[in-house]
Amino acid sequence: MNQALHEIESAVSARAPASAGPDPVAGEAATWSRVIRILLGAGLISTRELYSATIEVTPLSGRNSNAMVSIDKQARYVVRMSPEDPDVLTPSAEAGLLAHLRDEHGLSAVLPRCAYSSDAERCFVLDYVQHSRNLRMYWARGHRLPAFHASRLGTVLAVLHGSQPKAASGWRAVRPSVLKLRRPKASNYLDSSPAVLRTIGLLQGSAPLQQALAQLDDGWQATHLCHNDIRSENLLLTRSAPSARVSGLVLIDWELAGMGDPAWDLAGVFSEYAGYFIDSIPTSSHFPPGRFMAWAQFGPQQVSAAAQRFWHAYSSGIAHGAGEEQAASVLRKALGLVPARLVQTAFERAQRKSSLELANGMLLQLAENMACDPRASAAIFGFADSLGARPS
Repeated sequence: MNQALHEIESAVSARAPASAGPDPVAGEAATWSRVIRILLGAGLISTRELYSATIEVTPLSGRNSNAMVSIDKQARYVVRMSPEDPDVLTPSAEAGLLAHLRDEHGLSAVLPRCAYSSDAERCFVLDYVQHSRNLRMYWARGHRLPAFHASRLGTVLAVLHGSQPKAASGWRAVRPSVLKLRRPKASNYLDSSPAVLRTIGLLQGSAPLQQALAQLDDGWQATHLCHNDIRSENLLLTRSAPSARVSGLVLIDWELAGMGDPAWDLAGVFSEYAGYFIDSIPTSSHFPPGRFMAWAQFGPQQVSAAAQRFWHAYSSGIAHGAGEEQAASVLRKALGLVPARLVQTAFERAQRKSSLELANGMLLQLAENMACDPRASAAIFGFADSLGARPS
């Protein structure tokens, strides 16, 4: 056994990219070696492939050290390597959650497949989702969304939130990370980018946004199993073949999942649609953004249409366990949480930025406007007239 391990170690070292040169190159070589060792140890690639195949490890952006592994030009795995973090699920717990959702709730068609997980190595390996593109990338190509996605997402979240606490016993309770900004610690200032510091400053200077976070904090109820990180980057639109039309949806990145408030997942959906509106407004440093609002390529009509399609599917899915008034109460709470969710989006976008981008400032301004006028906020999504009635 020791001899076999020694041979694998020698093979990995022999095939690793040269580490001489600037630090970034050395870092890439170290990542390549670590990923290959993980895949070999998990039995996901063979020593024969290591010697004979072309294996590429491509870094991916994200919260962790993510990498895509291609073998002979075919994407095969996504490897996530992360430091120990008490705020996220361990790799084995995330794998267990995905298995629970597949087996108990029939969600296999919308979940990534876990190929390997190891708490000791702090790694999580997923099969690469073929012929896919995340929702933000899809939207950015033409400032439009496929009509089916909102209904599919509403149905999926209704099933997920249908998990009663008893059925999901053992899952930890999760609070939104944006609540840490309500009373920032010194570390938030010492370890943050200039854009994050500016975001915190704007947040601290806005009474309506502080009130929005207080509303989220005071009303938080961890009652159902939730994803807790609904955003466009975690929604993959899939095709059956490269030339086929988009026909599927896969919800990825479950490391923040746990017992939470369904209204926060819903607020995540609504805030993404509102964010598309902000991102589609042409901007210029010489004129105020409001001057170009009428030229938005993803305007209020598209926001309202997507939000109502989503809510119709979601409310229909939970109708068997909730009456009309209870569903309307969830909707009202979700709309009330959108300002806080927009603040979190702005904070996430500010990571590693040297300055606060105009679009981020507009997100914070929209969040403040919504917090000041909840009815106008509901109107953006087409729910101003009757929050208690299900949209047609």
